[in-house]
Amino acid sequence: MAHCMLNHTELKKQKGPLFVKSILIIDDNLDITLTFKKGLEAQNNRKSENNNIFFEVFAYNDPILALSEFKSDFYDLMLVDINMPKMNGFDFCVKALEIDVNPKVCFMSSGLINREQLRDQYPSLSIGCFIKKPITIKNLIERVKAELEYSPSDLRFDDILKLVEYIPITGTLPSNGRFARNVTMDSIFYFENLQRNGSFRDIVRSINLELTKIVGQKSTLQREKHKASFLDIEQRYKQLHEIGCSYPIEYLLFDFCLAVLDENFLDAALYLAHSFHILGLSKSFNLILSVIVNEKLVHDRDVRRLIILLARAIEPRNAESYVDTYGIKFRRRYELYRKGFRKEGI
Repeated sequence: MAHCMLNHTELKKQKGPLFVKSILIIDDNLDITLTFKKGLEAQNNRKSENNNIFFEVFAYNDPILALSEFKSDFYDLMLVDINMPKMNGFDFCVKALEIDVNPKVCFMSSGLINREQLRDQYPSLSIGCFIKKPITIKNLIERVKAELEYSPSDLRFDDILKLVEYIPITGTLPSNGRFARNVTMDSIFYFENLQRNGSFRDIVRSINLELTKIVGQKSTLQREKHKASFLDIEQRYKQLHEIGCSYPIEYLLFDFCLAVLDENFLDAALYLAHSFHILGLSKSFNLILSVIVNEKLVHDRDVRRLIILLARAIEPRNAESYVDTYGIKFRRRYELYRKGFRKEGI
């Protein structure tokens, strides 16, 4: 079952100042999809100063069909039942997010979920939003609006980095950070300065949004200006060159990224420590990167994208021409990185 009220593009044009949000509901229970769809669409007819969101709802009872018709750059939020016969909700989301990584996801179930077990089985998924069924339409609408209205793109980079203060991380130095006991990427904590819950994964994804902006800049000048707003190391490079530093310091953080992608975590930790002390990398950013290294999170899709984007943003201008100069190990790592950003479509 799939329903659409108007042509997607035409609807967005017609609604003017309203924010049209496209929601995908997948549940094998026909009553649930009909009730949720009807309840969300009924909200569109309510006249209120605070009602500035227009819900465009698409509902499916068959996850296989939903996946076959899934479109990139289309949905804003997916409400996905976990326990379905042909394909469970987690498997559906893994495949759907390979097509489009941007939609937010709320998983739904009448039972509880084991987050630790799910993290091992689905390391690339964030289980941040979970809706326990049954749920009233009023509470459903509140939950949907809360997910849709939160936009990490509104945060400045330094605000994003400060969020790591709310994650329980152990380690006396910024370079040896680890999650506290029983904490994972998807453990939920209250971000007081945002007045909402979030996880380490949310921080990673917010950083990825900022890095994507930098990598997407066609103008070199604009790219460097944007990069300096969160990673002010160009001035540090200049100072170190002026005092006669012989090490190719532009490669320090870049080599860190390559070592992480190569899963040589010892090398990565050394490069990161040098980046912190020599380049003056911010303590918060260093802490985030050290958790990635010490927890060996590079297999997670969001984390791997962060490392690739960071490498792409800071890659020395002459890196490709020095592939042979810096030896076989550098060549192997550099080729692994190039393969990675091509796969990510960067």
